[in-house]
Amino acid sequence: MRKTKRILKRFLSMATVAMMTIGMLSIGGTQESMEAVKAAEPNVDAASSVNYSTIIGRGSNYGLIANKINQKSHMETTIAVKTLHQDSGQANEIDLCGTEPVWIMVGELDSTSGKLDFGSRIHRTLAAEGKKQVYYLDTTQAVYDNTDKTRTNQDIRASIKEKAVIDESIKKMIDAASTWSSNLAGKTALDLTGLYEIDGAGKFVINIPETYADKTIYIDVDNYDALKSSLSSGGGSMMKLNKPDSTVVVFNYRATDVTISDFEVNGLGTAQDCEGNDSDKNRNIDKNICQKVIWNLPNATKVDLKKSVGLFLVPNESANVNIVDTAAGWVATNGTVNVTSEFHYIYHGRSAGYDNQFQFGGKKALTKTLSKEKAETDQVETISINQGDFTFELYNTDATYSTSGLTPILTTTNEANSEFRFDYITFGEEGTYYYVIKEANQGSVSNNITNSDGEIDIMLVVTIDSEGIYHFTVSSEKYVTAADKAAGKSIASNNSQTAEGTIFTFGRFYNKVDVGNLEITVKDEDTGEAVSGAKVDVTNPDGTKTTYTTDANGKITIQNTPAGNHSIVVTDVPANYRVTTGKTATVKVENGTTKTHEAEVTTTGGLKVTVLEETTGDPVKDVVVRVTNKKTGDYSDYTTDANGIISVNPTDTGKYDVVVTKVPAGKKVTVGETKTLDVKKGTIAEHTAKINNKNTGNLEITVKDETTDKPVPDASVDITDPSGDKDTHITDKSGKISLTDVPAGDYTVEVTKVPDGYTVTTGKKTTITVKENETVTDEIKVTNSVSTTEATKTPNNTSNVTSTNTSDKKIETGDNFNAKTPITLWIISLAGIAALIYGKKKYDIF
Repeated sequence: MRKTKRILKRFLSMATVAMMTIGMLSIGGTQESMEAVKAAEPNVDAASSVNYSTIIGRGSNYGLIANKINQKSHMETTIAVKTLHQDSGQANEIDLCGTEPVWIMVGELDSTSGKLDFGSRIHRTLAAEGKKQVYYLDTTQAVYDNTDKTRTNQDIRASIKEKAVIDESIKKMIDAASTWSSNLAGKTALDLTGLYEIDGAGKFVINIPETYADKTIYIDVDNYDALKSSLSSGGGSMMKLNKPDSTVVVFNYRATDVTISDFEVNGLGTAQDCEGNDSDKNRNIDKNICQKVIWNLPNATKVDLKKSVGLFLVPNESANVNIVDTAAGWVATNGTVNVTSEFHYIYHGRSAGYDNQFQFGGKKALTKTLSKEKAETDQVETISINQGDFTFELYNTDATYSTSGLTPILTTTNEANSEFRFDYITFGEEGTYYYVIKEANQGSVSNNITNSDGEIDIMLVVTIDSEGIYHFTVSSEKYVTAADKAAGKSIASNNSQTAEGTIFTFGRFYNKVDVGNLEITVKDEDTGEAVSGAKVDVTNPDGTKTTYTTDANGKITIQNTPAGNHSIVVTDVPANYRVTTGKTATVKVENGTTKTHEAEVTTTGGLKVTVLEETTGDPVKDVVVRVTNKKTGDYSDYTTDANGIISVNPTDTGKYDVVVTKVPAGKKVTVGETKTLDVKKGTIAEHTAKINNKNTGNLEITVKDETTDKPVPDASVDITDPSGDKDTHITDKSGKISLTDVPAGDYTVEVTKVPDGYTVTTGKKTTITVKENETVTDEIKVTNSVSTTEATKTPNNTSNVTSTNTSDKKIETGDNFNAKTPITLWIISLAGIAALIYGKKKYDIF
């Protein structure tokens, strides 16, 4: 089957694309080894499952969470700290996070601290409206007594607790962040090869493709010295991160001494732009950087933050986190925060209720197994939860927690970060209240996800102290399934837990998801060897597509992928391989099983044919070489370049026939037998063909006047050579056409156009045979159109061509005529002579 021009173009395009890659191959045909050691497939989680909210939970209400804070400078942040030192005169004015109440939790003030001081500055909107800033202060009586309460624009509402209670609440937040730090540190990072550059200003620029939208990815800072250098440079935003807005990036930085300076995300400046007033710019930085960039520093003992933003996890108990220059976001550390420059809390998503209001919330999560024993250990973080996917119901019940016949008092849906919150419940008196949280449509199945039939049973005790401040104490039991509740097996409990502020969250509320594992192996179709570095697109049943890269064993392992049909296609392969893009396989993954799939790719090499002049060794241009795949029968024709070379590179491995099919005029193929080349992986098979001038002759054609035997210049003659090529030649002043060193064989000659005054039978062809080393001459005679009276009598007779082939002495002439009278003959002769004179003069002009 012949290949079309389109396929030829494709081959040529493939050759161009592969030029640099195949440049590594030896022209002589030797094969070089190719080592491709790839890192394990990177972890890519759903951004709805791994994000700032799932990591720090209710800690999102506090900008700094620490065992100790040394405040040596003015700052503007909420805090949760066991021990606080605040220099006298250094206030904490929290005015960049909106007008809602702010939360403060302090276990104790150290012995050298001044009074707890929130300063006089409040959010400008509150100040303009003459309102007070509300502070929810969870603290001890000793701290409250040592709090500056003289500011007229402040409304400090204290919940007095024992220090041990305060410390335990803070410890839970730090422990949760530390557990997440360990979890994140164990993730396999994305290989940034091809995804970063050092720009003209020396900045380290990371470009995350759109394929990671709605995903959480991991980057190991320690793998890139230039990245570490850019982060520690101090000024000028030397690291730039470009990514989809919805992508969460976790930077794992395992050094003990860490500096993180200002950087940019999608063109947004960082902490140096968070100063001044609450603004849309601050809100954008909060949404697009603080909430989307996580710095995990699992080993750090010294951390310097210089105009940097994000969520910073520093679990080491001996760590010192130093705010060297303005920073923003969150810090959660088991160590100490030293504030020598401002730290800003700019988060606008915190709880916004007042002290007679209370709010319940939680997070939606997925698990492979719905049971008390397995739900947490079988949690699935790779599947996205979209905003509004799940609906939750809050019932007001009696002490039996029965919802039979009841209508929910509140409903809500989940956010994109998987969090859900009900609206506030407002209380007017003390009492004990009972609530149940359930998921709507219990037991229903959609997109492989089964809604939970479990519930959370809540007892809320509301008290009002002598200052009129409301206090909330929560006791609860959380059940993964209805069967667990019937068996009395709760997955989590709270026993008279004192709530901080106005919200209480119950952690994860699980749904079952049907998932399996998918293992893809890419192999060499000839040898069965593993192919590392191949890229594979996998499209899940819900239509989401992810690109994976095979490891050193040619494998891709996808854990916890949704059950159902997956489309798999190899889209890119390393050097020496070819893949037919678009060749898609459909593989069905069953729940709880591992499905394997093998994809084969074709090995490639190259071939090269050089055409030389046999006697001189010079390259010959414009020679046509036919290359035929012996396996398929497909062939393509290639034309030699100025170096006499055709190159098909890359091409599939296997045997190919190459033969010279056409040479320039005057040459012939002397070593033109079909040659079979064996193309092997990563090699270039070569062949040299030679041509020369032998087996040629000369051809001379003369066009003459039939009557006078004089030459006829400017006659057009078509000459078709033995190969079938036709060219038009024009006779010179001598009426001649001379062709030298033309291939021997049969030539077809036809006069197609003559000067004025002549006629020729168009289409009358003469065959002339050129023999090797001979000169063959041929005369073709044309008729003067007014030379006889017979021509006048028979005007339609146009067969007036005379051909004399001197090689075989055969002569053919046209019709003759007889003069009727001498006068007629005389008149006609005079006319003929005049025509000849006129014609000669006419042609002599040129």
